[in-house]
Amino acid sequence: MLDRTRHTIAFDAAKNAVLLAESHDIPPTPIVFEVLVKHSEGTHEVLSAEVAAALEKSEAEREAAINRIHAEYLNNSTLQEGLERVHNGLSSEVADVIQRMSDGMKGNLRMAEDLRTALREIAGHVTKDQLQIVCRHLVKSGRMHLSDTQSVTHRLEHTQFQLNEMHRELAVLREAASTDHLTGLPNRRYLDDKLLAHIGSGEAFCFAMIDLDHFKAVNDTWGHSVGDNILRGIGQVLTQNTKGKDFAARVGGEEFALVLPKTPLAGGAKLCEAILAEFADILWVTQNTNEEIGSFTFSCGITEARAGDTHQSLFERADALLYRAKENGRNQVIAE
Repeated sequence: MLDRTRHTIAFDAAKNAVLLAESHDIPPTPIVFEVLVKHSEGTHEVLSAEVAAALEKSEAEREAAINRIHAEYLNNSTLQEGLERVHNGLSSEVADVIQRMSDGMKGNLRMAEDLRTALREIAGHVTKDQLQIVCRHLVKSGRMHLSDTQSVTHRLEHTQFQLNEMHRELAVLREAASTDHLTGLPNRRYLDDKLLAHIGSGEAFCFAMIDLDHFKAVNDTWGHSVGDNILRGIGQVLTQNTKGKDFAARVGGEEFALVLPKTPLAGGAKLCEAILAEFADILWVTQNTNEEIGSFTFSCGITEARAGDTHQSLFERADALLYRAKENGRNQVIAE
């Protein structure tokens, strides 16, 4: 009955994914299908909110938006494999230590019983030969127990080394899970977690959305390597201009976000304008030929967190301000 229920849920989610792709004119590629199935299952609230927003975009933008969602939320097989490897290794080490400790305890019990037996035998009248036999037996038992104890000690030392190695690997995996590999900024997963924490704390903070202007033309004209350099450049500018608890993150594609705790809206807007001016002053050239590419700008919308805000409402408000900046001619910051 349970298997049948799972089968029905999976079938319905797959069918709904195909219908969504068809009704929104999105090619049902494997990536698109996986995202839409996850959305249809309704088990990932943040992903579903992103998909709903993506489906409202223009026909030309929908598939790219879905691909970005897949990269941010579902393309983490390396991370999952790493975590599974660490989990399995840790489980194996712990099980082995438990077994060896259990064996050691049994050895203690055997030695205690041997001592009691020996004492009972000595309690009576024994000959010299009998006493020597008892002593030899106790020495043999002690040596066996010492060997078992040393074996457990060595294994524990090895396990400590293995656990240290796993701890280091977990640290690397955590960093990979929260860092955008291209810009070095925190990624969307990190941003979502921090936003939820800030909202839950009730503390005041500003939230800004940034989108590079005419970035598609960069990739079309100069190629993706130039586009990647520009993304790294905006990442460096954002990093240099965020201090303390402030941080910037890459949302996806050419979209970035700023989280500014304990910053009033006017101060947050001023910071965004300073970042825009600094980024627009950069003159870009090709790496191989030093051919001049030009300067680039971005559009930005910044809002202040309100009581009752959710992750989605904050994103929607900042995104609406961002698109107002786009409609007003780009290369500007619009505050709420």
